[in-house]
Amino acid sequence: MELLRNNPSTTYRQAANALSVSYTTVWRTLRAMQEAGFIERTGSDRRGTWRILTPHQTSHE
Repeated sequence: MELLRNNPSTTYRQAANALSVSYTTVWRTLRAMQEAGFIERTGSDRRGTWRILTPHQTSHE
């Protein structure tokens, strides 16, 4: 979460490099976090940004 908080426009590949894990591991983890409602991605994978959701927010507020 700290990585996304510090750089909301980070890509899957950038996150994988920063965390020293595979692209697939980052993709799978972030996808699970999206499905659980913890984060959402606005825009495209390349130019979009991550948004960390609080418990009281919904994904389309």
